[in-house]
Amino acid sequence: MKHDRILVVDDSSEVIKALSALLKLNQLYPICISSPDELTGALDKHQPNLVLLDMNYSQDTTSGAEGLDLIRKIRARDEQVPIVVMTAYANIPLVVEALKIGANDFIEKPWDNQRLLGVLRAQLDLADGRRREASWVQENNRVLSSPSSEYIFQSDAMTKLMDVVARVADSDAAILITGAHGTGKTQLARLIHSRSSRRHKPFIQVNVGALSDQLFESELFGHVKGAFTDA
Repeated sequence: MKHDRILVVDDSSEVIKALSALLKLNQLYPICISSPDELTGALDKHQPNLVLLDMNYSQDTTSGAEGLDLIRKIRARDEQVPIVVMTAYANIPLVVEALKIGANDFIEKPWDNQRLLGVLRAQLDLADGRRREASWVQENNRVLSSPSSEYIFQSDAMTKLMDVVARVADSDAAILITGAHGTGKTQLARLIHSRSSRRHKPFIQVNVGALSDQLFESELFGHVKGAFTDA
């Protein structure tokens, strides 16, 4: 089972104890620190999936200024991790400022357990979605930048085959492609042609099996008038 790591930052031991119990009960893994000075080390060491951050500490217990500074520090190190801030001294300008500089959501103290869990789950799901989207975009860019971007593949066999294509396509080597009917020999030949120095010249496809043995050479390389009947 996946246990998302929640970094809890609060200088109240009672709050940390209550949040830790609530998160564990709901299959979330709490990492708790009581001092803002520990934040940077905890981010680097634990790489949390979400930060649950109090806005007020010992220097200033009402304005939220310390919390705003911590949000900036987090965003300077990690642009993606969700940040949920909480305070007992909520006001609209503070909420707006926190969201503007990088917080994702806001919880008032004392919190409602179900609302808190709902906010955390929603932010974790959104972060998972953003990571998947970023992964898809990265993979799509990799595929599009590949010399064989017309093809989508994952197997080692196809990877090796495309490596061979990349090596031989622009050479003057004669290339024999073998394989059962329907395995894509023609498509591979077209790919090699498209990567070759002759890519601006015609790609000529001939069904050799339909040529008679006697006329094979004449059909491929031409003949003079009268060389055979109807020539």
